[in-house]
Amino acid sequence: MKSAFLTSLLLFRIFLCSSDIRYIDFHKIDPDSQCTRQQSFLFENLHYIEFWVQDWTFDVSKDSLIRELKDCMNHYALLKKDILEVNLLEGEIAHFLYNLNQDAYWDTAEAHYRAAINIKNEDIRGYWFLGNHYAQSNEPSKAITTFETARIKAGSGTPADFWKEYAFAMLRAGMPSHCSFALDQYASKGGRGKLADAMDTIMGQNRIASSPDSACDKNLLWSGARMGPKVRFTSRLLGLRIFADSQWTVQISDFANRQAYITFQPETVEGKQGNRIGFTMLLLVKVPKPGETLDAFVESLMKKTIGARDTNSVVLDRYPESVSYTFRSNEVYGDRGGAHMHFIGIERRAPAFPGMALESEPSKLGQNPFHDRFRGRLFYLLLLDTCEDIHSASWITFMDFLKNELVIE
Repeated sequence: MKSAFLTSLLLFRIFLCSSDIRYIDFHKIDPDSQCTRQQSFLFENLHYIEFWVQDWTFDVSKDSLIRELKDCMNHYALLKKDILEVNLLEGEIAHFLYNLNQDAYWDTAEAHYRAAINIKNEDIRGYWFLGNHYAQSNEPSKAITTFETARIKAGSGTPADFWKEYAFAMLRAGMPSHCSFALDQYASKGGRGKLADAMDTIMGQNRIASSPDSACDKNLLWSGARMGPKVRFTSRLLGLRIFADSQWTVQISDFANRQAYITFQPETVEGKQGNRIGFTMLLLVKVPKPGETLDAFVESLMKKTIGARDTNSVVLDRYPESVSYTFRSNEVYGDRGGAHMHFIGIERRAPAFPGMALESEPSKLGQNPFHDRFRGRLFYLLLLDTCEDIHSASWITFMDFLKNELVIE
């Protein structure tokens, strides 16, 4: 489980100037000072044991460190004054042994951290230390899940070092926006250091700022992944993540003239006459120029199919800056009960950390070049192109898509 990402390990070893054991209350564990020698050993030898080293070049014997660490585990295991603190410490010692190639202690460390979590779930340290254990042992998915739980529990009293280790875990997992968020939290806590500067430099070098006046091929604009019965489409440039049924027909455009679109044609629906009728869902994204308004954008796309503006946007609860229109006409799709279309316009401003809402799993982003969202405002037009005969069924699919399958930053 040792990581092959040696560059990041080297950064961590050179620049990280703290250890999680600094946030363990030794006085609660050992109020009678029975283990002062063991405590001194741990703090005096942290620079040897905090991290895994591929090539051991230190002047101290690795075997002697292993013996001392096992002695520490045995002594602290006998102390029962504060079981929470003991489990956190035993987890750290087992993690140190794992760093010294005692692989059997990986499970021991995990077990102690989980025991601490079970004792006091609201204490951030159990999740923090466990997440760091996963991050340093090349378990990025587990590190993400565990650190995200810790992030939710973080409060004003959370130490700056938590955010530094969270940032490093997210960088290694390929979640650069989460890393940027954590570095911002770290700085707001007064945190400073070469590791944070190095991470920021790495992401700055790999972040690609794109101009909306330049064309972009659809293969660079979107990434796709099969997720069981669905296909996930992600565009960091457009601030979008979409889940679509793998049976749907999908058409994707390049980005040109400051806009791009993606269309979905779900499976046909049985009409009132027993015939099969299809419908289309369109999502168009535009980078507006200064002075352009959302209303004008939507109305320009409706062209001759000018609909009646709804009293309230049908997505107002999720997107405050939105408008919606309904268009009905017997002159269009007259053989199917007439047209019954819906146009929804949404305006979104760039979030503080673009891409954060789109990151959920390990990737190669951050360590390799990646695109950021277009800066400033973006307009989104969602269209349900359907007819009266199948309006009810197509509307259900459309609203499920909007509420459950679409993420707009």
